[in-house]
Amino acid sequence: MESWVSRSGLSSLQRTSLNKIDTNLVFAFVERWHLKTSSFHMPFGEMSITLDDVSCLLHLSIRGIFQSPQDVTEDVVVNYLGVSQDEAQSHVRSCRGSY
Repeated sequence: MESWVSRSGLSSLQRTSLNKIDTNLVFAFVERWHLKTSSFHMPFGEMSITLDDVSCLLHLSIRGIFQSPQDVTEDVVVNYLGVSQDEAQSHVRSCRGSY
């Protein structure tokens, strides 16, 4: 996993402090997430998070072409996340690929 993170250019995120995460805020966003539209349904309307938003919030440089980790397989999910083979297959199928 560390080599994937290193190659992705996201190594600086490993130093992010998890102590600063507001779990109540995260749970509030999770409850408002709408899977079909990939957006949050807020009291004031629908809200989407863009790549530019992520870049600004996490101080990441967005450059180059989009890359998808093609080598993420069900076996990797089973080994690293500790789920069953059936759960991994079901999730990979529902995502229509290795996302």
